[in-house]
Amino acid sequence: MGYNDYFLIVKDFIEYGRVIGVVPDELLDEVPLTIEEAKKYVKEHNFKIGQGTGVGRGSGAGSLVVYLLGITGLDPLKYNLLFERFLNVERVSMPDLDCDFSPNVRNKVILYVKNKYGNDAVAGIITKSYLKPKSSVKDAARYYGELVGSPGAYYALADEICKKITDNFWAFDSEIDDNKTTLIESLKSDFSANENAIKILDIAYNIEGMLRQYGQHAAGIIIYDDNDITNYTSTTIVSNKRVVETDKIESEENGLLKMDFLGLNNLSIMTDAIRMISERYGEDIDIEKDFPVEGTDRFGHSAEEVYENIYAKGRTKNVFQFESAGMRKYLKELS
Repeated sequence: MGYNDYFLIVKDFIEYGRVIGVVPDELLDEVPLTIEEAKKYVKEHNFKIGQGTGVGRGSGAGSLVVYLLGITGLDPLKYNLLFERFLNVERVSMPDLDCDFSPNVRNKVILYVKNKYGNDAVAGIITKSYLKPKSSVKDAARYYGELVGSPGAYYALADEICKKITDNFWAFDSEIDDNKTTLIESLKSDFSANENAIKILDIAYNIEGMLRQYGQHAAGIIIYDDNDITNYTSTTIVSNKRVVETDKIESEENGLLKMDFLGLNNLSIMTDAIRMISERYGEDIDIEKDFPVEGTDRFGHSAEEVYENIYAKGRTKNVFQFESAGMRKYLKELS
């Protein structure tokens, strides 16, 4: 499958992220852009506390090789993780290796990758935003107001129309014109006495589904195997950053290698917390060593106690991926 190079690239930049994760944010710009020099910098400054990088996750967590390389932190054999999520006969794409970094560490790791593989070999991924039902109505109202010489006069009317649109997604289906027409006619019936509303709906009908703006994928980064990615694909500038002009699905279909560099604020919060604990109480905490997933932590609390008093009671509003009301509800039911 050609995973070997992919794994080693991910292992490398995660290692750099872990090295610099103990460096205060305000000093990250000073850190050298090689692992060995970064280690020397950290040692010289005696930085020890920080959680700038999480353990890798995603379907790759089902691979023993990924675990042995140190990308993920749980033994898939011991915990019976599903290998088939990682690799099966129907999956022929690169596996998911989601790499979490605190936002500032993430930015530095991307600079490290650019320095290592070439600035012109690394780019973000474009995103495309299309006009959905409610946004098309609001844009139509703004345009109509300017058209008749009353800018801003129809925003309240647009909000009133939007309240009638219960589907926040593709209520106007660009590919199934009957659905789109049915919804528009229904709205026109509701606002039949308001000529301005009818005009706005006519405009909205024509612009719904159109491309509105470009953005940059929050996590995806393309790393090319030559110094100039434009030898293979076109790029453009979005918010002063270079991105490939294909979205994440198109990029992978075209053979480009997408890496996930996720900025996770929870890691910044954890780092701030353990640094404050060190300053106030003199306790230097290593999250991964001092709080194991099994047995007893450094402070005498067992994993069972943590489950019973936090997870089983749904007290996870600040726990990554367990913060939603739905997840907290299911945790209570599971107990």
